[in-house]
Amino acid sequence: MQEWWKAHFDLLIESGLDKATLKKVAEEIIQDKIIVLRKGVKEFFENLNKNKIQLIILSSSISDSLIEILKQKNLFFENTHVIGNNLKFNEHGKFIKIEKIIHVFNKHEAEIKNLKIYQELLKRKNVILLGDSLGDLKMVEGFPYKNLIKIAFLNEEPEKNLEEYKKNFDIIILNDADFSYINNLISEIL
Repeated sequence: MQEWWKAHFDLLIESGLDKATLKKVAEEIIQDKIIVLRKGVKEFFENLNKNKIQLIILSSSISDSLIEILKQKNLFFENTHVIGNNLKFNEHGKFIKIEKIIHVFNKHEAEIKNLKIYQELLKRKNVILLGDSLGDLKMVEGFPYKNLIKIAFLNEEPEKNLEEYKKNFDIIILNDADFSYINNLISEIL
């Protein structure tokens, strides 16, 4: 996996990827509806922001692209923190190297330690983990929580994967369903 991702990023460097291209691609993704947020995601982000609840997005995507998409959707708030594949750019805005490769099999709590708000997070003992793979369960390893609710989005081969997800997650949301259950849960907790 590491070798595949490294080759991928080397090709992006070789192709001359720059910040302007990332921004343009994010605009096109939104305009052409290549990425459509689930119904209720906007309310989810806004509710967490309003209530000063930290939102950590740990993704194997390029963090710069994800942040740009959130900004263009007006969903990148002060409480939103993205951990992903961070690209390093030179003074001309050209992509020159990747800091650390993050993929579905190496998401873990250690990345959270690099956030400026880490000490504040240690005071918070309740976690709602949203994930779409069994590997996402590792995102909270080593984090000193007291209460954890694990919610899965199971979209790929639900009939094959359902039993394994039932063993590992508290709640399973099937078939690209919206965020209404999660929004109702957050409202009840608040």
